[in-house]
Amino acid sequence: MDVLHILKIRTSPRQRSDFISWFPEKSGIFSVKSAYKLATCDHDTTFSGGASSAAANGSRSLWNCVWQSSVPQKMKITACKIVSGVLPTQQCKVLRHISTSSTCQLCGLEEEGTYHALIACIHAREVWLNMRTRWPLPPDDLLVDNGREWLMHLLYRCSDDVRDMIIMLVWRIWQLRNDQTHGKEIPPVSSTVEFLDSYYKSIKLAGRYSVDEILKGKMPSSATQIVLPRREAPSLPWSAPSPGYAALSVDGSFQESDSSAAAGMVLRDHEGQIIFAAYRVLFYCNDALEAEIHALMQGMALAIQHTDLPVVVQSDSSEALASLSSNALTRSAYGHLVREIKELMSNREFVPQKIYRTQNRVADRLANYSRSERTTAVWLRSVPPCIEDLWPLDCNTMTS
Repeated sequence: MDVLHILKIRTSPRQRSDFISWFPEKSGIFSVKSAYKLATCDHDTTFSGGASSAAANGSRSLWNCVWQSSVPQKMKITACKIVSGVLPTQQCKVLRHISTSSTCQLCGLEEEGTYHALIACIHAREVWLNMRTRWPLPPDDLLVDNGREWLMHLLYRCSDDVRDMIIMLVWRIWQLRNDQTHGKEIPPVSSTVEFLDSYYKSIKLAGRYSVDEILKGKMPSSATQIVLPRREAPSLPWSAPSPGYAALSVDGSFQESDSSAAAGMVLRDHEGQIIFAAYRVLFYCNDALEAEIHALMQGMALAIQHTDLPVVVQSDSSEALASLSSNALTRSAYGHLVREIKELMSNREFVPQKIYRTQNRVADRLANYSRSERTTAVWLRSVPPCIEDLWPLDCNTMTS
């Protein structure tokens, strides 16, 4: 594994000196946030088999089940506390030396962990059973205590709407449990059902309509929502350069499953005539951004060889284009590629231009063809067969 990682490090053909770079950050500059994510990733890999985190930078996609839900922030925070193990249950209080007994104070049957308090306790079970008459909640066989992150795994297996319902339900159960523990009078279960159902419908209305529409009652009386046909946005044409300039369109292609990558490049004049079209396989590529930056470097180097005109560099990756106008990535893992781009810019005028993906389909086709076929080629003043159907369309719909 170490050999593969070492081989993926890009070295400069100009024999530049090495530099210290913090690899979890794209900028190469250390930050406490990235260090925390890295430590979290290492901890999860060591103690949880790595199943809870699929991202190398420590970001956990499972958290999207909580933070991207449509419920109010206070409910998301409660769900976060449940998953993190900091909800003040009796079990948590014992661990923090706040209490001496971890037994549930309401039923007295088991230790009060998060699963017992929100699922297994007889008071919680009553709320779950009654809410099933209104909401399509998951069956009991999915309500499994499989560790501290039982709620996260439950949410992951449900649809977006059911996730919102579950987060609202456990928030309300914990709220009622707190009131009951502190001697407050709690409403009957039927009132809780009505409250949660009305709250959920209000949240959905607020997300669908404006405040004025809700206050004025301008919503459909039927629960069935009329879905209008989606109008597709018009496809934008390729943006031709001004006379006296050439346009270099570049794109990178990266397949994460096998780390295969390639770059596609096409240089055209203001009339759309091809000066060169090229595609190249990239070996030992780390990610999509590296493929994009590599496509920029390779395309600019070829442009210097095959035209004397100033060049407009077109890419649909604003992050890659930033390497032309800023130093944000010079100390990153892509630093040698960025420095090479800076060196090329000293030999010719290069003007960065961000374009949409639909305007970059020729370079995209070249890159994908090269990656899938594992082939490298340069075509001078001619059109490669793989883009014969796309190139005329660009030429017929050019805009200055």
